[in-house]
Amino acid sequence: MTVSPPGDAPSGTIGRRVGAFAIDIALAYLVAGVIVGIVAGVTVALARALQPDELAAVMLFAWSGLVLLLLGWWLVYSGMQGGHGSIGQRLLGLRLADAGSGEPIGFWRAVWRNIVFGLAGSIVVGYFTPLFDASARRQGWHDMASGAVVVDVRAARAVGSAASRRPTGAPAAAGIPSPVPPAPALPMPA
Repeated sequence: MTVSPPGDAPSGTIGRRVGAFAIDIALAYLVAGVIVGIVAGVTVALARALQPDELAAVMLFAWSGLVLLLLGWWLVYSGMQGGHGSIGQRLLGLRLADAGSGEPIGFWRAVWRNIVFGLAGSIVVGYFTPLFDASARRQGWHDMASGAVVVDVRAARAVGSAASRRPTGAPAAAGIPSPVPPAPALPMPA
C-alpha cells in the first residue's frame, strides 16, 4: 500500500534531498575550513615563541574550540531542520514534516533524526536507505526513526494555488482536492 505524504503534499525528490544535504555540508566545511585556517595560522605564528608543552596546550585549546563550534553548528542545523528547514532545504524548496500531521518535527526529533543518520551512515548503506523505500514518501531509516517525511514545499504551493484558482464547485483535477465541495443536488418539485 502506498501512503502519500501528510496533507497530500508531494514528497521531496531524492535529487533535491541530496542537493540540500550537499549545500549544508559545503557550508559546514566552509566554516570549518576558515576556522582551521585561523587556528593553523595562529599556531604557526606562536610556534617559535612558545615552549613545546605550551604550544601543545594552545593547540589542544584551539582544536577543542573547533569541535565545540562544529557541535554548535550541528545543533543550529538540527534546529533549522526541525523548524522551517536548513539552508539547503530552504534553497531547494524542501522541509521536514511530521509523517502524520504535516507539522514541523521540532528540535529534539530533528536531533534524533540526525543522530540516526550519522549512525546509519557509519555502515555506508544508511545513506542510501531512502532509495529502498517503495512508498511515495521515500523515507530513510533516519526519517522513519523520527517519524518525519521530507516535503516538497514548492510543489505543495503549486497544488494549493491551482486549487485556489479553480472556480467554486468546479470538478477537481486529478490529485487536487476541491477547496469547496459541490452543492448537493436538490430534488425537483413534481
